[in-house]
Amino acid sequence: AITSLDEICLQSNQLSSLVQNLRQLFGSKIEKFESINLQKVCNEVLEIIKPTLQSKRIVLLQQYESNPIVYGDSVQLQQVLINLFNNAIDSINESNPNVREILIAITNNEYYATLSVTDSGLGIDSVVFESLFELYKTSKPSGLGVGLWLSKTIIERHQGKITASNHARGGACFEIQIPLYESAVVK
Repeated sequence: AITSLDEICLQSNQLSSLVQNLRQLFGSKIEKFESINLQKVCNEVLEIIKPTLQSKRIVLLQQYESNPIVYGDSVQLQQVLINLFNNAIDSINESNPNVREILIAITNNEYYATLSVTDSGLGIDSVVFESLFELYKTSKPSGLGVGLWLSKTIIERHQGKITASNHARGGACFEIQIPLYESAVVK
């Protein structure tokens, strides 16, 4: 009975957190978007994630080829990054590979900043691939199937796109493209 109550409490807390995040996302107005330093947003998330990476013996690699300014909401973008990192950590823990790495990379072109998170975990199962960003679709036994859907919703609100692929060396790669501040404001 105690184990069941613990599980109910855990699920209840997850749902409460989800509702808070959804209220924040859908309650905010796009007018609150502003110029944001993408590297700064990433570094703030990394400060939160680093203790977990260290405890799980996962090496973090950073490859910042540019320092783009994007147009958006930093809290929402942090939510997306935390979700991608949590998924990468779970994948690495599940597969327990010899190489335990997550690479975060930033580049940009004339119109978009590109941020990618690549892990050395299992990669994305072909059965799940087509429905990866759909609501309530999950491959995790205790997952809610909301994280990637929410991430896609957030990125689309930023006039960007998020895609997923399996990396040639194994593991998954999630790539986000967000308009640069100048491109978004001029439109």
